[in-house]
Amino acid sequence: MVPTTHKSTGGSRGVPIAKSRRVHPRIQVTADIEVKPNGSLQWFSAQLQEISRGGVRFVIKEYIGVRGDVIELLLPSIDKERLNMEGTISRVQLQDQGHLLLAVRFKPHSIDQQAALDRIFVILLGRGGGGQRAHVRVAYRMEVRYGDNAELQGILQDVSQGGCLMLATRDAPSVNDSVRVVIPTPDDTELRLKARVVRDQRVSTESGRGTLVGLQFENMSADKEVHIQALINSTLFPNSASA
Repeated sequence: MVPTTHKSTGGSRGVPIAKSRRVHPRIQVTADIEVKPNGSLQWFSAQLQEISRGGVRFVIKEYIGVRGDVIELLLPSIDKERLNMEGTISRVQLQDQGHLLLAVRFKPHSIDQQAALDRIFVILLGRGGGGQRAHVRVAYRMEVRYGDNAELQGILQDVSQGGCLMLATRDAPSVNDSVRVVIPTPDDTELRLKARVVRDQRVSTESGRGTLVGLQFENMSADKEVHIQALINSTLFPNSASA
């Protein structure tokens, strides 16, 4: 059967065209990790929220450093021993109940450590991220089209086998609306999908106001499921043809 994809035809009216900013695509995940300041002997428990080839984001109760400080992390692994990584704190943000949200960029690491990270991604893709979601969401920001005839433009925020999240700045659909969404793929084709709106939330953007729209894919053929998985894999493993 011929895959249901189409060559990209360029932009249309609506949101200005935005190029992809996928330096290190991220997986949203829930998992327990341990962290400690570099040189310290005491480890602290933390809740992992996001992981990529470039770093992690996690929530922690204790103060372990400020932006620019180096910390050590013990990450879940498919092996008996946890994966030990070093990283530099890039952001610290106060959360509810005194918790801290930290963003950490990995320091240069070995080929073996990178291979272990890739194996973690494969496990997460197979287990739905370790949380309650049925499908792992991968951050994938680029222009998409949507609407009755895919005539409007939005900015994709993340994508999974089950749906996607996009930002619409005009004519946003409402919950329970059915829409067509067109997602560009790395091979310069377009994946055309039917979806239903399951979430809409007004938000502030750099250019004003917009709406975050959660879409659930409907009537997915086997071909389209394969192409969605290929899109996710190419996002996570851009240099691997076998991933």
